[in-house]
Amino acid sequence: MENGFLKAPNRQKLKFAVMWANHHWKNVYPARSHDQAAVIIPQEHSEADTVRVADYCIEHYFHQPNYWRLGGRPVFAIFDLSLLISALGNDGVKRAFDKVRERVSKSGLGDLHIQASHVYPFGESELKSLGLDSATQYHTFGWTYGGRPPGGRSPYGDGVMATIESWKRTRGKLGVPFYPDCPVGWDDSARFGAGAHMVTERTPDQYERLLRAAKYFLAASPEEPKVIFLSAWNEWTEDHVLLPDTVYGYSYLDAVRRVFRG
Repeated sequence: MENGFLKAPNRQKLKFAVMWANHHWKNVYPARSHDQAAVIIPQEHSEADTVRVADYCIEHYFHQPNYWRLGGRPVFAIFDLSLLISALGNDGVKRAFDKVRERVSKSGLGDLHIQASHVYPFGESELKSLGLDSATQYHTFGWTYGGRPPGGRSPYGDGVMATIESWKRTRGKLGVPFYPDCPVGWDDSARFGAGAHMVTERTPDQYERLLRAAKYFLAASPEEPKVIFLSAWNEWTEDHVLLPDTVYGYSYLDAVRRVFRG
């Protein structure tokens, strides 16, 4: 980020935002399952640590002219909100977020947009009471296939249908705007070997249909910003990759262009 992207002469062509990947760093190369993976570096959460993370982002990222904003507010995402809640409790999380917003405001950036990215409570309006402004669900396939037996295979089309239904259910449970995520595929066998579950028969045209479904999904809430997440650019160990490769070439990116150009 700092030595590459932010020093690139053409960086202004791309907006960016940061997500705090606050989960434990586990040894999953390979592991029999996520629960059985050894923890390499545990993440311990505190109110002071949350503020330190925000201070670093204020100093290095939020002031950047091409930092992504919603409604004029810099977007800061948190991968696993449940870990913060477990460590601080609901009241502690709210206090921490209030302090973070205060520091962002005092730095001249106005208010902060805080987003829940993956693991968070699904109770009606609970996110709003904690101080969250929006939510997404990173890689819906990982959730919809998560309950299926290890070592199995599922058609991409099944994941698409389950994903669209998941968007609807999740939006109905949250008290904040929900933005859909469109996964390219899913295959975590690089991490879990025979214990993995993988998606088969994925193609760019099926991905294009998922992108169009996301546009229709957002059309039902015309008052909210039109935000769709694409996962992912280069998540090779889970086989959801938009980066051009020797198998699909630029065909996935061509699908993105057809759906969103203009």
